[in-house]
Amino acid sequence: MIYTSVDFDGQQAADQTLLIRIGLHENALAVIDDERRLKFAATYHPAQVKHPIQGILDLGFEKVKIAVSDSRYTFVPADVFNEAHMHTYLRYLPDDGVGEPILADIQPLNIKLLHQTSQIGMEALKTRFPQLTTYPAVQTLLCGIVGQGLNSIEEPLLVIDKHSDRATICFFDARTLIYSNDFEIDHADSLAYYLLAVLNHLGLADKRPRLYLSGDIEMGDTYYERASAYSGQVELADSGSLTGIGIPSEFLAHQHRFLTLFGLNLCG
Repeated sequence: MIYTSVDFDGQQAADQTLLIRIGLHENALAVIDDERRLKFAATYHPAQVKHPIQGILDLGFEKVKIAVSDSRYTFVPADVFNEAHMHTYLRYLPDDGVGEPILADIQPLNIKLLHQTSQIGMEALKTRFPQLTTYPAVQTLLCGIVGQGLNSIEEPLLVIDKHSDRATICFFDARTLIYSNDFEIDHADSLAYYLLAVLNHLGLADKRPRLYLSGDIEMGDTYYERASAYSGQVELADSGSLTGIGIPSEFLAHQHRFLTLFGLNLCG
C-alpha cells in the first residue's frame, strides 16, 4: 500500500523525518514533518524497491530512524541492573556475528533493554544514510504503547503485534511491563495456542483482559477472531494517538498496521 498526502513536498526532506521498518518479509516506511504529521507511508518488498519508494529513499533526509524486526533481546529491571554483570546478561544473546550487543533505556517502564539487532539487508540503507539510528522493533513497540497509551489505561492490558509469521505478545499491569515474548506462528490456531499459554502462565485465562492488536491483523479475520475469544474488550491500536503522529482521516483504517514503525517517533 502507498499513501501520499496532497501537500507532501520532497524538497522539504531536510526538515522531515524518515522512518523505516525492516521486516522479515516486508518493509515499511513513513515520512513525518516537523509537526509530526504523516506525509507519506508505504509497505514494500525489500527485493523490489521501485518508484515511488526509491524516489523517497533518494531524498535528502537528515533524520532517519530504522526499526529492525530481526533482533534478539532481553530485559533487565533498571533498579537491579549492574553493569559489572554484563557478561551474565550477554549469555542470553548468543553471538551470531550479525550484530553487536547494545544497551538501551526504556525509562517509562524502568527497564534496560539489551539487544542484538541483525544488520543483514541494511547495507544499502547504511551507505545511503550514514547518520541513521537503529532500534529493535520491540523497543519501538514498547515505546509506542507506553509513550501515551498507558497514561490513560488503569486496567491490565494485553498487546499482540503480528508481522508475517511472528507475533510479539506483551502484558502490562499497573503501567508496568509484566511479560513480553516473540512467537513463530504459521496460522491463527498457532496464535490462539500461544496466547492461551501466556494467559495461563500469567493467571489471566478467566479474566479476559483488555487487548490491543497491531500489525498484520484486520478486524474480523481469523487472527482477530482467535485473539478476541480471550479478551473482554478488543481494539485495533490507534497508532497515531499512541505515538503522537498526526494521522489523516483517509489513513485511519490502516494505522494499526504501523505501530512499530510510528513508535520510532518516540525513540532516541
